[in-house]
Amino acid sequence: MDYQIQLRKPQFQKKRFYGLYSLFLFNDQILGSSRLEKWIWDRLKCELFYIQGQCQHSGNCCKYLMLVRRGKPIDSVEVFEKESKKHAYYSFFNPVKEFNKILHFSCSLLKADNTCSQYATRPQFCRDYPYSSFLQLDFIPHDCGYKVARKETWPSLGNNFRFNQFVTRMEALNHL
Repeated sequence: MDYQIQLRKPQFQKKRFYGLYSLFLFNDQILGSSRLEKWIWDRLKCELFYIQGQCQHSGNCCKYLMLVRRGKPIDSVEVFEKESKKHAYYSFFNPVKEFNKILHFSCSLLKADNTCSQYATRPQFCRDYPYSSFLQLDFIPHDCGYKVARKETWPSLGNNFRFNQFVTRMEALNHL
């Protein structure tokens, strides 16, 4: 599935959603796999929400970003240094930290006019923004011009605590 295409569509796709929701329930009730849960939730997000708007050149996406590795934010200096040795493009990102904990990163390629000094060769994470931020972190930073919205039609669902927990978190993070 091409996430970027799916996340641009405000239309709700009933069959796809209910197939994924059934799989979510099966995993929740029977399998209990956190890895499968994340995989399903990433796809369900694309069925329930879409991204609208356009870049306002605020630079917020480059000033307050979080690098994610294997589905988890890189929030320690040790992990960042280890990953920097594996991925040369991590050198573009400066950790903003408090004690030994990374709060977020800022990109050293951001120019004063809030454009990228290496736009043509920027990392894939940056090319895929805002979709990459939404899929990895469940939200898009404020004041960037993009925002998350609910799809036009929402399904009526039973009272599954885990699913409702995910949806409530998404709505809170994106101020819906």
